[in-house]
Amino acid sequence: MGLDVRRSEDNPEPGDRLGMIAKRLLRAFEADPDVRGGERLMVMIAPLQYGERGSVATCGYDDEAQAKTDLTIQLKALYEASGQEIEIVVTDA
Repeated sequence: MGLDVRRSEDNPEPGDRLGMIAKRLLRAFEADPDVRGGERLMVMIAPLQYGERGSVATCGYDDEAQAKTDLTIQLKALYEASGQEIEIVVTDA
């Protein structure tokens, strides 16, 4: 399944509705008085229909590798919590 994937590094402002929602959620996280230094947030918003563009936003990550690692750990935990296993293989495109 091919995805239409774009980064927004050149334009830090979200260009669509889901991106704007994700940005507001990041702002709420940053403003929350209970957030401790070093905590990170990843927001993933799925569109109503598969094939439409979703949005991912992160806060507190030093680099993309940290975000990928956290996402992989959480995905593995999600599968294991329901008694399933997942094997993740990373390849160069």
